[in-house]
Amino acid sequence: MPRFPQSTGKCAMLLSAIWMAASLTACKPALTEPEAARSTPPTPTTAAAEPIAAAEPTPASKAASKPEPSDNVAATKGENNRVLIFRNTRSWRRKFDFEEALGELKVKFEVRPSIAISSTELNGKRLIIIPGAQWSQNFYADYASNQGRFDDYVKGGGVLLLELNGAEDSDVALPGGVKMKKHGAIDNAVLIPDHPALSVFPHAKIHANFASHGYLEGLPESAMILASEFAVDDQPDENRPTFAEYSHGSGRVLAACQCFHDQDGSGRQPLMAASILYAQSRKWHAPKK
Repeated sequence: MPRFPQSTGKCAMLLSAIWMAASLTACKPALTEPEAARSTPPTPTTAAAEPIAAAEPTPASKAASKPEPSDNVAATKGENNRVLIFRNTRSWRRKFDFEEALGELKVKFEVRPSIAISSTELNGKRLIIIPGAQWSQNFYADYASNQGRFDDYVKGGGVLLLELNGAEDSDVALPGGVKMKKHGAIDNAVLIPDHPALSVFPHAKIHANFASHGYLEGLPESAMILASEFAVDDQPDENRPTFAEYSHGSGRVLAACQCFHDQDGSGRQPLMAASILYAQSRKWHAPKK
């Protein structure tokens, strides 16, 4: 502490008090950082729950109205998950997706992100689902780099259900080399109305903002064309199939260029559960001759 001459009197005493207060303040430890402000590492999540955590945003008033599939024990736990969904994000921001349909059907399932395709055992899965509108996080690039694995899975007896609406710019190849050609159509013709995947749809025509975003090329001759675009004369154009079923090796592929939802008032949402039930049953439809 500095010494002040006696002549300074009261001023010296005042300056001494100020100096002492400043010294005490400088030595006082800083306030502890609030716990809430500290950065903490993210909580690890399982591969099955990760894509659900990255779901499309929903209005705050409805965000908790329905449990996400990651909260469904039957959806993510256990060794008997025979249905596998590869997904990075919710399709078209819809509230009712394949996970909800499987939950209502009491079917156990597992959800994994596309980055896990290369390391996931596909054989033994009764059904694998590729949902639509998976533009995020390189989903279609991951699929394309592993399309040989899906080909082998189907040839070995697996069943692959693809909702391809949204994949029209990806140039992915389906088992057997089938591809989707980009072409929007407002109307699709229902060609086999008694097919189990379509029998729940009561109309001969699927009408939507876009009923399909493309059509399938390279289908085998034995393929069943369930729906197609219309030709200029308003007749079904089977050269532009938009929903088809075909065998490949010992397995089966159901590929739809439509969305399985009713957000546009098209009435297509029942096609989702119907397609799941049909694909999982493996009781293949024989068209009437």
